[in-house]
Amino acid sequence: MEQEKQDLRLFDLARRQLNLYPNLTIFAHKVNHEWKEVKTSEFLAQVDAISKGLIALGVEPNEKVGLIADSSMEWHIMDFAIQQVGAVCVAMYPNITDADYQYIFNDAEIKLCVVSNKSLYKQDYKTSGVLIHLEICILYCRNRGSP
Repeated sequence: MEQEKQDLRLFDLARRQLNLYPNLTIFAHKVNHEWKEVKTSEFLAQVDAISKGLIALGVEPNEKVGLIADSSMEWHIMDFAIQQVGAVCVAMYPNITDADYQYIFNDAEIKLCVVSNKSLYKQDYKTSGVLIHLEICILYCRNRGSP
């Protein structure tokens, strides 16, 4: 009962689900036109791997990390990983204007941004406006059904 009273953060919910219901599916998504279920343990293994990578890149608590992606399971993995390291996820729609990107990147002082596809990765965020803080842009996309 005491565990239920403790404060849970959003990214703690998946671990709580794993503890209470170890074989439960957390997501189902289409891969090559077929539904693929993802168990909570698989999801968390991917979140943990990404979190370790973010820490290796120098992401620190309260730092803002940009995330430009359509809604997908990968978006959730990145969002959970960013929160897990104590950083703040600054999610952006992939179809906003260059002026919007410039304002958000500069206002949030985003140094690292993760994008979900090659066209977003190839966009030169530094020359589309004066982005004074962006240092790293990472392409994160599916590779045969896995991020």
